[in-house]
Amino acid sequence: MRHISETYQYPVSGYLFPFLMCSFTFLAFFWFGVIYVGADAPYMQYVNMFQVIRTGRVEWTVGQIAGIILRSFLMTSWTAACAMFPVMGRLDLSPGWGKLLYTVAMTPGIEQQYGLEYDVFYDALTRFSPAGLMGLCILVTSLAVALVGMMMFVISLYAGRTAAVTCATGYTLALFIVLNVIPQSRQRLAFFIPAIWPEVARIGTKSIGFYMLPDIPYMLIVLTAGISGMSMLALYKIRTVEFSWENEDL
Repeated sequence: MRHISETYQYPVSGYLFPFLMCSFTFLAFFWFGVIYVGADAPYMQYVNMFQVIRTGRVEWTVGQIAGIILRSFLMTSWTAACAMFPVMGRLDLSPGWGKLLYTVAMTPGIEQQYGLEYDVFYDALTRFSPAGLMGLCILVTSLAVALVGMMMFVISLYAGRTAAVTCATGYTLALFIVLNVIPQSRQRLAFFIPAIWPEVARIGTKSIGFYMLPDIPYMLIVLTAGISGMSMLALYKIRTVEFSWENEDL
């Protein structure tokens, strides 16, 4: 994108994050980073033992749930900010999309010509404002990350950390399934695989004649309900689970 900017002598809009999330490679590495961060679940490091003693099991669990949700928003927002770093010096922070993204979206074959690893969708540029699409992508991605974090927390309480990491990895690899099934089935399958939902910039754009993603209200309802359900499962289990504290100093 920086090369294209230099060629066309246009600055680059800072709202690149939603389009980067539509790159399978970028999205897959993002999810593996999420799994790495969440791999400490169920957060039974030795230092947390004193917190449980002081606050009680339920209050400690509520704090962990709140921490997972907050960390999800911070991780996503930081990634969105980092998306601007490669084009520093060519960055356009004006409220609009800018001429360059429209040029990329409307020029056939420009991605192959310049080796651009992600698409800029013209429908997204015309349907959403830059701030609107950016905020929507951060919101959906943050909730999807929180869902994975809660899933790992709950599975680790019921079945152990290894099972949690295994399930989260399978969740990420489900991206391959959505992207490689026949186009007619992608959207139906995507209804059940939130790992693909951060690609919100694809909404309104057909891929080989078919839409890929469910609509925004469905995503938000399912993600919110999933996080709430996982929270209740965690609060139920924490009352009887046997704590196995890990002393990381040894």
